[in-house]
Order: sequence, then C-alpha cells, then structure tokens
Amino acid sequence: MKIDWLSKLTNFLQTMAFCLAVSAIQFAIQPERTYELPLVYSICIGTFIWAFIDFGRHLFTGTSDSGWPAGPAAVLLPMGAITGGFILGTLAGDAWFGWSSWGRPARAQLPVSIIITGIAGIVATYYFFSRSRPNTWHARCRRPAARHPRPSSNCWKHSSSPTCCSTRWPICGC
Repeated sequence: MKIDWLSKLTNFLQTMAFCLAVSAIQFAIQPERTYELPLVYSICIGTFIWAFIDFGRHLFTGTSDSGWPAGPAAVLLPMGAITGGFILGTLAGDAWFGWSSWGRPARAQLPVSIIITGIAGIVATYYFFSRSRPNTWHARCRRPAARHPRPSSNCWKHSSSPTCCSTRWPICGC
C-alpha cells in the first residue's frame, strides 16, 4: 500500500476549506454565538472525518479506478467516519474550550450539531467520491478528439470543440 501524500494534503486542504464554509454558515444561522465556537468544532470534526475516510479507505479493497472501497464498505466507511469524527471532534473541541458538550447545559445544542455534521459529511463525501471517479462527465469529455463522435447537426456538444465540456455547459453524454 503506497500512500500518495500529495493527494492526502490536497484532500485535507479542501476539507479545511469546506470546514471554514460550514462554520461560516453555522455562524450565519446563530450569530449570537462567537465565530470561534463553530470554527473550532468544525475544524476538529472535519479533521477526524477526513483522517478516517482518507486513511481508512486503504484498509478495504476498492475499485482500481477510484480507490474507494467496494460493496458495503463504500457506505459503511463514510457513515462510521462521520460518526467517529463527530464524537472525537466534539471531544477535541470540548478540550479546546474546557467544557463538555455531552453535559446537561450544552445538550440542547447537540441535535443541531449532529444534523449539521451529518449534512456536511454527506455533501463532502459525495464531493470527494465524485471527484475520484474517472468515469465522470469531465473525464469522458477530455478524451482525445479522435475518439469523439463526428459532429452532426443535432449534436451541439461536438460541433465546435473536441473538448466539449471544457468550453460548454458541463453536462455531456459523450
């Protein structure tokens, strides 16, 4: 198992950008709280989710094209990573602030945090999974011009450019 550290760093930086966006959205929803609160929890939770998924996918046999696990592990890995990331990230955030989110006074915020983490985790997982699939519209449309079908009058996608999706609307059935 050879780990591509540049790919891991790229995924980590994209995850951190996503965490910043999630914390900004959460701050916009709850402006009465300081921005530090959603920022720290979002970064802690996102870091654990990233680590579980990005390193955990090497523990399963995956498809040779995407590197993602095949079969039930394709669903169980992200679900377990989001759950474990939420628990460990919340504990790390609690350690940062010196309180417990599991205690009675803070328990009212817990359902909102779980929903936000679930939605953000699903969106980020879909983003990274779809980016890793080589059979996406982008990969299909970047084929050499010789492999594209001949332009026809009813095919606007191939009428002007052999790399149709790089210059046109990115939905391509080529």
